[in-house]
Amino acid sequence: MSKAVVVENFRPIAEIWVNLLKQLGLDEVEIMDGSFDPTEKILQMHPEIVLMDINLDNGLNGLDLTKKLTEQSELKICVISLNTGERYVSMAKDAGARAYICKSSPITEIRSYIERVLQGEFCYSH
Repeated sequence: MSKAVVVENFRPIAEIWVNLLKQLGLDEVEIMDGSFDPTEKILQMHPEIVLMDINLDNGLNGLDLTKKLTEQSELKICVISLNTGERYVSMAKDAGARAYICKSSPITEIRSYIERVLQGEFCYSH
């Protein structure tokens, strides 16, 4: 069974990502809303991919979580955010993300980036 995690505090957006991941063949997709540090739970799940928002609740930062996770595992993490610009792409790379995807990108592009990351590639939009 293939697993994925979506770390996103805005439920309607998280559900869009869940549907997209399921269309890509991932069987089990769990939403974590950023109300707690999900690091241990994610590491225990061993997901194929993690979609990580930057801006989370309770002072959590998706870039910090990405760095923490990638220091402990070789997870494929896509940082996905409304923030645009090379600065954010650079911060995502430094944190160990396999992709930086802007939420305002066309869904076909977002889907393509996720597929490429699942295949082991690195890709960054800004």
